[in-house]
Amino acid sequence: MVLSRLKILKMCRRKCSLRLLNLKYGNLYIQGQQMVIKPARKRVTLPGDDDFVRRPLPDRDFDLSLPDPDSPTIHMLVDDVLYKILEYLSIPELVSCERVCRRWQMLVHGMFTKMSSLEIAPEKLGLYGPITSPILGKLLILAGLTLKSLKVQSVDFCSKRHVLKIIGQLCPALQCLDVTQAYGVNFHNIGALKANCKNLTSFIAKKCPDFDEKALQELFHSYPQLEQLDISGCPVTGQCFNDLPVTLQKLVISNCPSITPSYIRKIGERCPNMSILEMDNCVITQEALEHIGKKCTNITRLSVSIRNSKINDSLVHFKKLQDLAVDTVSITLPVILENMPDLEIVAIVDQNAGGETDFSVLKKLKAVIFYQLAITSSSLRSLAKCSALEAVHLQNCANITNEILLDILRGCPNIKRIRCPNVDLNLSFIATVNKIMEGRSGKVVIEVRADLLSPKELLEAQYDSTKITFDIISGFSFLDDYADDGDDDSLYSDGSFDDFWMYGYDSDHSLPDALFYGDHLDFLHNPFDLYGFGYDTEGDSDFSN
Repeated sequence: MVLSRLKILKMCRRKCSLRLLNLKYGNLYIQGQQMVIKPARKRVTLPGDDDFVRRPLPDRDFDLSLPDPDSPTIHMLVDDVLYKILEYLSIPELVSCERVCRRWQMLVHGMFTKMSSLEIAPEKLGLYGPITSPILGKLLILAGLTLKSLKVQSVDFCSKRHVLKIIGQLCPALQCLDVTQAYGVNFHNIGALKANCKNLTSFIAKKCPDFDEKALQELFHSYPQLEQLDISGCPVTGQCFNDLPVTLQKLVISNCPSITPSYIRKIGERCPNMSILEMDNCVITQEALEHIGKKCTNITRLSVSIRNSKINDSLVHFKKLQDLAVDTVSITLPVILENMPDLEIVAIVDQNAGGETDFSVLKKLKAVIFYQLAITSSSLRSLAKCSALEAVHLQNCANITNEILLDILRGCPNIKRIRCPNVDLNLSFIATVNKIMEGRSGKVVIEVRADLLSPKELLEAQYDSTKITFDIISGFSFLDDYADDGDDDSLYSDGSFDDFWMYGYDSDHSLPDALFYGDHLDFLHNPFDLYGFGYDTEGDSDFSN
């Protein structure tokens, strides 16, 4: 039988409770049951508890005068100097400094209150395990009051179902929230978030298993002022798209196959200010896409998977596109380029696309990402006339040669990255690239398959490493034409063809996630991030990816 002091005080006076605490071992039995009597601990409420109340951080002045001027210490430095020193510390180091003394505690509090954005993830904090409730609560108590944007990743099992509740209690000024892959992001906790966090304009809940249609509806009702929403990979059906906020400017519903075309049409009716729309691996018809193009005339970035030979009739309505990513069949490139003169990034997956195309009409083109396109040699050479081009990714495309790549490199003075895994980058090619780069101030990164150019060959090559960098990539055996050779001694006789499926491809060759969004793709530090997630055309960053 365990009796706490709090229960005993309900029956006895303080004097009696002290006597109980001082009982000898032989007197700690009642009806043969041993009692354990301890002083009651003061109950501490933590972030996430229903009765948690945030208290302001302490504030006080300090006497900086030295008792012994002949023995100077770091404490003689004024606050402004110490703030400069603290700026070089990581977040875990800052938290450790809080325990040095009362003055340093105030300085650390001041550092955190200056933060407007924060990313809480194990790799950012130097942790080997997940984020726990005490870690999350501690950081948000310090910085949450002034935070405008917050990204939380890899929350542990004990905390994850209270993430939204903790954030709502500690981050009243929050505007941008990213809780990718978190559990407990449901309608009930969204209501708890709304109780204190009322100014949210950007909500990212990618691959949240608990974020269903009911949670989406609660989100729309709680935050009718939403401007950005990413629910890719969530089990939503789109039935509440009638309540889409009219203020919405960015919507990502990739990998949500349960959303039907009839609900996707609602985007065009409800969101006239839409500028970024991503619908990879969604069920969409030519009519629904055309309807959105006619209604949402300000879309600058579109990502879509659509298996329809009439896709050209739909895409021509998106006149202001700057960024286009499409997985389709039978796209007519000349028609697309003619109607989208402002394109800066073009990513296309289409086994049937081909013919003659003049890319030089795109004066602002910065990056091209082509997969399985059967375009002509002259079309590829026209890329050399795109003076603004910075990145080229040509994968499993026909008619690519070393000479074409060299022509592109010569004609594009701003080129920063080339990735053509199917081309044999030999020593002669390296020598020519080195000669081209001699008179340039920039640097080019060439991604090379490990099985085509060995480290020994790279050591033998003569080139200026300050102008040229070779990024060795392994695991690209699937990039060869797997229909070429059926012999037992082919490239895939050892089963390496299975690697093909590790990079996000399905049996229908749908839009390959690894090709467009994988960590190994860093065109312009990832061109899809340039105008997309965490970065907009005005240059305002919500999150750093």
